[in-house]
Amino acid sequence: MNRLTIVLLLAMLPAARPCAAQPRLVDLDVMGTVDAVGPGGVRVIANDVTYLVAVTPQSHVSVKGTASRDFLAVGTPVAFTADLDDKGQPTGPAAEVSIFPSDPPGIHADGAIGDEQAARPAKRRPAGTYRVVGAIRGMAADGSFFVAAGKDRVPLSVTEDAKILVDSANIALARKGDAVTAVGKYQQPPNLAPGQPIPPLLAQAEELKIELATPLEYTGKKRPTKPKAEPKP
Repeated sequence: MNRLTIVLLLAMLPAARPCAAQPRLVDLDVMGTVDAVGPGGVRVIANDVTYLVAVTPQSHVSVKGTASRDFLAVGTPVAFTADLDDKGQPTGPAAEVSIFPSDPPGIHADGAIGDEQAARPAKRRPAGTYRVVGAIRGMAADGSFFVAAGKDRVPLSVTEDAKILVDSANIALARKGDAVTAVGKYQQPPNLAPGQPIPPLLAQAEELKIELATPLEYTGKKRPTKPKAEPKP
């Protein structure tokens, strides 16, 4: 457990000295940059003030940007829109693929995300435009992929100039220098004298939006997949 995680966890604990002046909660709405990332939140620099922003299961987190094509490898969660024929085969390569999507796995009819029965008729899925969500499970000799989308196995090939988009709720994808918008509450230190340096402010995010400053590049390390489920109290 790193220092940032410990500080964020301590921020959630009640004050230990009831006689001391207590910090009050103030609305947080800042735009800044990511300074560090931990499993429990991010350290944000905004207007020369440091915020230690904790993320909870109730926080709405959005991490968006682009990635290199190297991220398309076995094990990567993906989503893409495809025109499927009456046999469930794409009619052409995909020009845009999202990685680490938050959609449920499966083949979803347009406008029917999460409604598998709307996307899967009793006998055979009709030809049409569908959103395919799953994980890459294999690679063909020609460089195309096979995506496990629920109970289906869909081939995926991409165009030479395909866009690889990041659209995730996983803060582990963020890096130092990324743009961030944080909305929520923070603890205002009591008895802060005029001109006194502002200490790092403890905050909790209701909404956290992160824009990647540069495309994600595969470094050979294990890729993050999705946030671990928080234990129930």
